Amino acid sequence: MSIFTLRVRTTQAGLSVCILMFLCALQLLYGSCGYSAEGESANMGHPDAAKVVVARVNGVEINMAMLMSKMFEVAKTKYGKREISPLVATKVKEDALNELITEELAYQKAHAVIGDVSKIQLDKAIEQLKGNYGGEEKFEAYLQKSHTSLADYRHQVARTLTVKLFIKQEIDDKIKISDDDITAAYKGAKDKYFVQHEQVQVTDITLFFDADSKAGLAKANDFRGKIINEFANDPFKMTKDASFALMKDETLNPVTNKKLYDAAKKLADHGISPPINVAGTLHLVQLTGYKPEITKTLAEARSYLKRELTKRKRQVMIKNWVSGLKKGAKIEIIDMDA
Repeated sequence: MSIFTLRVRTTQAGLSVCILMFLCALQLLYGSCGYSAEGESANMGHPDAAKVVVARVNGVEINMAMLMSKMFEVAKTKYGKREISPLVATKVKEDALNELITEELAYQKAHAVIGDVSKIQLDKAIEQLKGNYGGEEKFEAYLQKSHTSLADYRHQVARTLTVKLFIKQEIDDKIKISDDDITAAYKGAKDKYFVQHEQVQVTDITLFFDADSKAGLAKANDFRGKIINEFANDPFKMTKDASFALMKDETLNPVTNKKLYDAAKKLADHGISPPINVAGTLHLVQLTGYKPEITKTLAEARSYLKRELTKRKRQVMIKNWVSGLKKGAKIEIIDMDA
């Protein structure tokens, strides 16, 4: 059966009030409408919000209070403190409703396989969540502040836990990563992720002498000797003039700077090379840093690759599962503009 979506017009009493509250919900995030987002529940204290149906998913109702609550979540996550225009508010509403529908479908599909979670499982999950809130007292304060009863909270946790258990059973436990998968991933990613290529760092001393004459080469050798003998291998102690320029801590490219790169590799730390003619310009290079090439072996990368492959396969499997949730479902969206 293909997806069946029915848009239903309604004239329920009080709907216009709830629509107004719906539009006001986002504004509450920014302190308007005369309410505080800290102190009101998702339905603005209006009991009718929970009675107004905005959608049905295989007969299960989604109400206006649920939609408003989800709108807060979506707005905070996607837009933060930014001003929300009417166009964006409509997008937030659509996104929130779509999330609620997807969540309901996910729960229904999961519950059909997992069934009801046990009281022991639920109690354990609740205790862990209380710890996340900072203990019993802060948890109770959260429930009071959010106008949520413990029963409602347990109900929501049970739904979430059902989906979580389904994903573990039907997705996580079925993911298999073979040695061939890991080897193939290693080969494909080796050069980019598992090889730290050799690095050569230098001070490049460019000399403005005639590179094609013996006199120019002799001046370059004298310049080199002066740095070594008079300035203890520190070219930056030399008096600056128009005969040279310094480039400190330059990382050389082994292809585009091949001559300098090859010469620098042969030097001791802070050693200075003989003059090098590069395209008609004389250079001296002083080695200031060197890192040899390091390759992480397949054995060293195996655990990381298995985790990454597992994570990626899990993401694909969950995405495919979610994409197929609406197949065969009966979804009714109430036309609130009617």
